[in-house]
Amino acid sequence: MKLFEGENIGINFTTNSHDIQLLHVIILSNNGNLNPLKTNLSKIKLNKKSFDRNKVLVISGKLPNWLLSYLILKLSFVKALAVFNPTSGAKIIKCDNTNIFQNGIIPAKLYKSSLLKLIDSKESAELKINNPGLKLPKLKKIAILGSPNSGKSVFCRAMLKQLKINKDVKFKENFFLLRACPDGEGDWYGNIPATIGRIFRIKKKFDNDYVKAVIKSIKNSGMYKKIILIDCGGKISEENQKILKECTHSIIICKDEKDYDKWEEASEAADVDILAKVKSKLGNGLSKSTGLNKYIIYNLKRENNCIEIPKQLIQQVLN
Repeated sequence: MKLFEGENIGINFTTNSHDIQLLHVIILSNNGNLNPLKTNLSKIKLNKKSFDRNKVLVISGKLPNWLLSYLILKLSFVKALAVFNPTSGAKIIKCDNTNIFQNGIIPAKLYKSSLLKLIDSKESAELKINNPGLKLPKLKKIAILGSPNSGKSVFCRAMLKQLKINKDVKFKENFFLLRACPDGEGDWYGNIPATIGRIFRIKKKFDNDYVKAVIKSIKNSGMYKKIILIDCGGKISEENQKILKECTHSIIICKDEKDYDKWEEASEAADVDILAKVKSKLGNGLSKSTGLNKYIIYNLKRENNCIEIPKQLIQQVLN
């Protein structure tokens, strides 16, 4: 059921057979972004009569924190409120009954199929209308591999940025970026000066507990997303190999071509298909294909906001 559409925001709602209420938010702008200064939140009308305050309500969708905070405030009249994240599931953030779910997490079996139908209802319709020949890809879990400082994280951000503005991609919600290195550098790190980022980032230990958490996140994300980019650590280790074994494909990014061999061996040992090999090169130049599944990308540096990912490489990721 459509609850609201306006301000470049769409909100769908349903209640399933397990008495779980699901509210899914879709960003309708072409690039998947919202400008908080141009969004009139007062126009978002949610009728309280549409909700049962005695049932759990789960909010899902790829939406900015300021919009999520606003919706949480508006919907706080329900007795139990949860927020869905592909890596961890639906976590209770407000509950009048502390014993309603173990560890504050709603079991996926209670809402997974209903949530997938709710997510697909809008995107599938757009996909068929605008791109009748385009099919959703099979699940790809793509490890981004390479030595330290080769530009892996910058590559991931640039890839997602181009996927967002690619007019042929109407199923933006099927893509997800997952960090698999405990360096404390999330998406936020690339949007502020490095000197400030280093102050606020919190590094974790690359131990078995961290690896188990990453593997669980990959498996959970695979239930809801079609293409997952996994930003891996820059060292070949037992921990990294365990993570790599959960992936289906890899893209290897290196400054020095001599480094390709060891990452190819790591991919083969984990039974992972190598999608592409990318040479990361400083300076200005035209990013392009240099051979079968080989590419060169210039200036993969965090301060470069104009990185172009070759179209052939984007198609390899999509197909």
